[in-house]
Amino acid sequence: MHSVFSQTYRAFPSSSGMIWSDVDITNQGPMQLLITALVRCTILTLDSIIIKQRNSVTCYRVEVHAQQRLAHPQLWESVALSIHCAGTSCDHASLERALHIVPRYCPVHATIAQTTELTHQITIDTTVEDVT
Repeated sequence: MHSVFSQTYRAFPSSSGMIWSDVDITNQGPMQLLITALVRCTILTLDSIIIKQRNSVTCYRVEVHAQQRLAHPQLWESVALSIHCAGTSCDHASLERALHIVPRYCPVHATIAQTTELTHQITIDTTVEDVT
């Protein structure tokens, strides 16, 4: 048996840091907060890599689908991140390369990946309206 967690996160890079959308974390348990930490660490790391490549993204939308075991210790069995970028100066190949580097620099990603099947895909949204 599995417990399923699905959530959509939005993030907007700004000069003062990343601005996150209205995801209510007050009703999330510790394991759901771990997924929130994964998304935030992944996007912060990805954005940092994209900036170092002299590119930019104006908006991220991350859809998460995670399955958790019901048997204790109720670890995550699988986590799938679908990252959508809008307003980007990157081509898809550049975004793929940047995402491929993320596990080396995101400690939350590295921690979860030790016990969980962790997959991700990245796409470019051609209109900002699709992301915001």
